[in-house]
Amino acid sequence: MREKKKLKKKLRNLIKNFGFTKDELTEIKKMYSGEYFDINDYGYQHLLQCSKDICNEYSTLLNEEMLQKNKSPRKKLNIFKFLHFYLKKSKILKLIFPIHGFVLYAEEGLQAVVGLVDLKGYGFINKNLTFTPNSLVIVKKSNIFAFNITIGDNILNTSGTLAKLSKITIESNCWIGAGTKIYGNVTIGNNAVIGCGAMVYDDIPCYSLAVGRPSKVIRKITCNDSLNFDKKIALNLNGKQFDVVSQLSKGKVPKAFVHMVNGIPFNTMDKNLAHLINITRNLCFEYNSNETALARKQEILDILFVEHGKNLNVGSNIYVDMLGTIKIGDNVTIGNNVFIGGNINIDNNCIIENNTILFSSGHSLIAKERIMNWSITQGFYEYTQYKTIKVESDIKIEQNAIITPNSIVNCNVPKNSLYAKNKVIN
Repeated sequence: MREKKKLKKKLRNLIKNFGFTKDELTEIKKMYSGEYFDINDYGYQHLLQCSKDICNEYSTLLNEEMLQKNKSPRKKLNIFKFLHFYLKKSKILKLIFPIHGFVLYAEEGLQAVVGLVDLKGYGFINKNLTFTPNSLVIVKKSNIFAFNITIGDNILNTSGTLAKLSKITIESNCWIGAGTKIYGNVTIGNNAVIGCGAMVYDDIPCYSLAVGRPSKVIRKITCNDSLNFDKKIALNLNGKQFDVVSQLSKGKVPKAFVHMVNGIPFNTMDKNLAHLINITRNLCFEYNSNETALARKQEILDILFVEHGKNLNVGSNIYVDMLGTIKIGDNVTIGNNVFIGGNINIDNNCIIENNTILFSSGHSLIAKERIMNWSITQGFYEYTQYKTIKVESDIKIEQNAIITPNSIVNCNVPKNSLYAKNKVIN
């Protein structure tokens, strides 16, 4: 009975909010039910186009929100504009995900077919999450999705003009790393963690850490994986980054930022750190705008990459997690659509090509430590940890490559590959 109610809600959503007629729903109803359906059906093709349009509308709304932030002297929205955008975003997300939990939030670049994905509860969706049109997906509560993730099969399971969707279930409290691809008919168990760049073809058991291509479970997650607040990492810092952060933070460097660059777990909800995060997002947005002058773009690079050498060339649509945490040498080129974050050190004469990920920002492996909590002394808090990536001199990281945390890159990394445990995995 529950499944019948869900199906009716999805079909009503199409009629009420997208103008579908009952005659257009015959094959869509079969698709939602996990049965074979006709891929040449007009209603199905109409659904694909409507889904593309509504997802693009969501990304456009996020861009409008960022434009409004950048117009503000404090680079933030007042409470009324914040609520305006929040409600509009929530409305669109509820159209895309008619079966949804209490809270929904997603960054730009979200792609999904209306009604194919059930979001059961609160989770966080970062940039460029794609749910392919070829899989039915159930996502339960308190899951974290990093950047550039694809969930669903690449192609439809077809028999002539008929097709049947695969099914993917992501249980509660999972963390899916950047660049991960999850293919059809698998279940990700409760509290599992999927390492960045993994390709998942088989079920992942509860409380498991899975990495690689294809992904393999390397061990169980235990209490020994708790965040260590005493351990520090050795970094070559000269203090320039603290000068810039101090200027942006009314003369005082947030304690959370100091912890961040020293590899100590820090509260991502610290209000002073949140101010820096907001500035970083705004600067990336401004840099990526076609309307930004070249001189201003150089000023932005000098803030995002406080410690950089001469002849730094950076392409378009970059994403930096936090200003002041990345050190770059001389004669470095960074391409388009590059995601970079954590404590990163790129030496001289390196080339980072398009669509690459160098991301060493990470949550705890233990689910309860990466979920937002509240206490009288701290208020709302959620701890995460910056790790390191070092790219040695004269290295080329080719397009679509992914570099995992705590890597020392001492050889060229081919396109579409994963660099983990200091070696290349194709």
